[in-house]
Amino acid sequence: MRFAEELRFGAHAKKHRRYLLENIEKGRFQPGAFLIAEAEPPRLFEIYPSYWLLEPHFKERDLLILGIGYGRPDTFRLLQKMVEERLSREE
Repeated sequence: MRFAEELRFGAHAKKHRRYLLENIEKGRFQPGAFLIAEAEPPRLFEIYPSYWLLEPHFKERDLLILGIGYGRPDTFRLLQKMVEERLSREE
């Protein structure tokens, strides 16, 4: 798992940035955190609850994490912004 240089955070996640990053990097269970990762085309993004990263098969994957949300509403608002930005660049 890698974090993007310009890692994005939802509004709620931003308030807990240090705590979330520390726990996710150390592989600790982080309830409520969702990771937005780069996906294979034609999809734009994939969303994973952070606890999935504790599974052995996810540890082997090379995921590029683009954003972190804390709670579903926060994650979906961040995802909406990211989709809108990506689509506006493609026009």
